[in-house]
This record gives sequence, structure tokens and C-alpha cells, in this order.
Amino acid sequence: MDQNEKTELQSKAAFARLRSTEIEPSPFFKQRVLANLPKEKAGRRELWFWRATAASSLCAFAALAIVHFSTPKASQSQVFSNEAYVVQLDLSGEGMKTAQVAEIILPEDVRFVSKSHPEISELRSLKLPVNVALGRLPFVVKSDRAGVKDLKVRILGADGYVLEERTVNVSFADKRAT
Repeated sequence: MDQNEKTELQSKAAFARLRSTEIEPSPFFKQRVLANLPKEKAGRRELWFWRATAASSLCAFAALAIVHFSTPKASQSQVFSNEAYVVQLDLSGEGMKTAQVAEIILPEDVRFVSKSHPEISELRSLKLPVNVALGRLPFVVKSDRAGVKDLKVRILGADGYVLEERTVNVSFADKRAT
């Protein structure tokens, strides 16, 4: 018999003795359990409160997410040909702090719209001063025909250098097609 077999036999004998002995609880065990029952019930009530709070917060978050993602955005709205459309050019960001002028270049079939300055409808490009504090530059355009139109925008700095060039895609739909 080698050393491993002796160790195994000794371990089996020790475990057999442990299984045969009875472990008696402390004489005050019953009192301690009964004393802790009210504390446990209070803890369950408190846990229920926090679970209810978490569930209601989750429901509110889900409702807000549904409302947020189901409402149509301005970019998803229908733009019709022969109707004025306000383009909101985003000017937020670090690179826009020194912006002074925005040059807007229109493709064929698209023109600027202004009630107070109707003469700008004949222009193909227009330079507008930029107010960076607003964070956006609105301008109004109208298309004679349906289709996707690419408006070119150049943001210019104080010395006339180009800070950024953008292409704004506007999809004009034929009003009769809807």
C-alpha cells in the first residue's frame, strides 16, 4: 500500500466520523432567529419600495424613448417643390468660432426666397453674415422641380479663407405624387 492509498483511507475514515456526529445548534439560536424576523420583513418592504421605484423609472425611460424615436424629425419631413423650405445650417463646433460669412451656392432649379428682398430669387449664390452665437444659419430656398438638390455651402473665416465646405442635400417631392 503506497502513501496515496493510505491518505485516501484516512480521509474516508475522517469523513465517515464527521457524518456520524450530530451538530447541535446553540441554545439561543431559536431566540435569535425569532428576533430577526421583524427586521427581515422591514428589509423586504424596503426592497419592494426600491424595486417599484426602479420599475417605474424604467417605464418612464421607455416611454420617453418611444416618444423621442417615434416623432418625425425635420430632416424626415416632406419638402415639396414650388414651396419655400427653411434650411437650418448647423454652425456649432470648435471650428466655427472664427466663421464670419457663409456662401451658399444653389444648383439649377433652386432659388432663394425672401418676401422683403424678392430680387435675391435671381441669384445663384449668396453670401450671408454668420452669427456663431446662434449656432445655426437659416436660409429659405424653393425648387421648381422635384428631385434631390445639392446645395453647396462654404463657411469663410475673417480673411476670406475657407473654414469648411459642405453639401446640403434637400429632397424636393412633387406635391401631386403624395
